[in-house]
Amino acid sequence: MTRIKHWHTFTLLAGLLAWNGTAAAQVATMPDTAGICTGFEKTFNVLTNDSGDELELTAILIGPAFGSATFTPDGNITLFYADGEEFDPTDAIIYAAQDTSGEIGIGYFTILVMNGDDCVWPGDANDDALVNNADVLPLGLFFEDNGPVRPDLSVEWTAQYSIDWEYPSLLEITDRKHADTNGDGVINNDDLSPIYDNYGEEHAKGTAMEGGDGFPPLGIDFYADTIFSGAEVNIPLYLGTEDIPASNIYGLAFTLYFDNDLIVPGSMSVTFNTGWLSSDTGMLISFNREDHPNGLFDVAVSRTNKTSATGYGHIGTVSFVMEDNLAGKITGGTTMVFNMCPDDPTISNALGGYSYAEALDLTCDSVLVLDLTASVANLNSRGWSVYPNPVTTNLFIQTENSPGITYQIFDPSGRMLQAGPVIHDKQPILLSDIAPGTYLLVLTDAEGMQYTQTIIKIND
Repeated sequence: MTRIKHWHTFTLLAGLLAWNGTAAAQVATMPDTAGICTGFEKTFNVLTNDSGDELELTAILIGPAFGSATFTPDGNITLFYADGEEFDPTDAIIYAAQDTSGEIGIGYFTILVMNGDDCVWPGDANDDALVNNADVLPLGLFFEDNGPVRPDLSVEWTAQYSIDWEYPSLLEITDRKHADTNGDGVINNDDLSPIYDNYGEEHAKGTAMEGGDGFPPLGIDFYADTIFSGAEVNIPLYLGTEDIPASNIYGLAFTLYFDNDLIVPGSMSVTFNTGWLSSDTGMLISFNREDHPNGLFDVAVSRTNKTSATGYGHIGTVSFVMEDNLAGKITGGTTMVFNMCPDDPTISNALGGYSYAEALDLTCDSVLVLDLTASVANLNSRGWSVYPNPVTTNLFIQTENSPGITYQIFDPSGRMLQAGPVIHDKQPILLSDIAPGTYLLVLTDAEGMQYTQTIIKIND
């Protein structure tokens, strides 16, 4: 590798240019342009657009005025401009390339230089030095805005030169160029990909966020007290109440914390197809990312119509599938409590303002999970039986004169459909009003011990 210092004379260049005029048909060099950020070394190949027989880069005839440059024969030029030192926003290199016959071509490489603090890191759409679900919010805020294409369309996690978009605005917000995460000059759904690709990456600049509660609630609502193993669960996600509505909301990002032992990996999703956040606009941009080993699910959603909304209640649906075999995960019985909590929120408004946990009352919820695989044996061990199963109209519970027993019937989502005492040794339960499907029967004895059985309802 050869290190080049800047030359302040063009004498040699003039001679080479005159000589190269006779070889123009053999070696053709094309002008190149690339951007670089101070404080970050970057390598470019200047022979990619040039033509000739097995070209080699033989010399840098004139180096950059302020930065440093090294090169290798395969055409790579590595540049570095130090932080805090003087630089020209437009610098240049002139180089010589030679083919196998010895013919030489002269190439011109324009270097666009920018302060490293102003550069784009692909995926860090809000320019806070961290790629996470909060970076979806600027995409909604600036949706379908256009600006200059980045010279380097790479989504590699490094500082990348990007011209300011310079939208006229009264908003105190980061430049839109950061939200154009893939650098193609337009902000849209395609800019989600670099957020996924670089998720969790950090760089030097950062901000701290304070937490708090006591404001409009953000939470989920297990509308049933019990769900059972193997169930497909859909629960509402809500923001605000009638007494404390959520005001001036444009976008929302948060993390759901859950017990990863009880949910099938990859089965969780959060959708925003219905609810007050989307009721007056047909277009939302949303983001889901599951970190199952750590029990984390990152979520973000944003409007795209440049207008905030105020409301309360349902904004989306959380869906997942419970593990169907909880053996070894539930100890001391056939039930355990499943908890789910939202945390780490970021809220945006249409003016580009942000607030965090201090602006919301984060509300957890829990539900009782019944393990069907373990509980069927328990019911049989008591000498009890349930028949016929499948059932059309009347289900009979045989309990051999055990006093103080009650029954409950739950649908797959955990909603209780029927309940009552078991009075007779052969207690009939009328199921004619229940739709065909799979249900859960729970028997509770006088000591409070629970025993369960899956029942299947079919048509007459």
